[in-house]
Amino acid sequence: MKKQSFSSPEKVITGDGSSSLIHAHLDEMYHSRHGAWTETNYIFIGKGLDLVTGQSSGDIFVFEMGFGSGLNAVCTMETAIEANVRIHYTTIEQYPVDPDVIREMKFPFPDENSANRLLGLHEAPWNTEVIVNDQFTLHKIAGKFPDDIHIESGRYDIIYYDAFAPGAQPELWDLEIMELCFSMLKPGGIWITFSSKSSVRRHLIQAGFDVEKLPGPPGKREILRAVKPDEMIQGEN
Repeated sequence: MKKQSFSSPEKVITGDGSSSLIHAHLDEMYHSRHGAWTETNYIFIGKGLDLVTGQSSGDIFVFEMGFGSGLNAVCTMETAIEANVRIHYTTIEQYPVDPDVIREMKFPFPDENSANRLLGLHEAPWNTEVIVNDQFTLHKIAGKFPDDIHIESGRYDIIYYDAFAPGAQPELWDLEIMELCFSMLKPGGIWITFSSKSSVRRHLIQAGFDVEKLPGPPGKREILRAVKPDEMIQGEN
């Protein structure tokens, strides 16, 4: 396997005091400038994962589009530990961030253990499954979606769709990609994102999702959450 290439995006402080990054070539923020920590915990955890953990009786399978700073992943792991559930976390990242950048980022973690866990996720090897602890298994894939990932139909309970904005990466928000996401989810699975763009909503509906607009975090009026109908409903339609 070839040596992994890392990027060193610019570090910035967002509105809630937590750190984010700016991609050097796309000139895009990795999180909301109004609050990276707030965005992750409001959208992906509060409006996404918490629903899954409340309904699931077994292991939970999460797919994240864009590992980025690792904030979504570490907050998911913290949730797994607190809820005593087991999460299998798969993520793909085209621009892996140098762990040295992560060491200098600031997040309001409850204790130093959480900060160390974030760094540990970045230092974990790529392209292999790693058992991080009893509650969390991580599989980071270095590559481009969907070219560099083996797609398994019906595998995931939830997809965190955290690609850069549609204006920066339009190819990751088209109908074909939304159809692919639909196939990756289990019946009843959740797809969630920070975006509320009308074209994204339209593509999700065309792909077969039930789509709802939700109030967004500070600085964001609305976000999108989509659910793959369960098999019984699909059979009746």
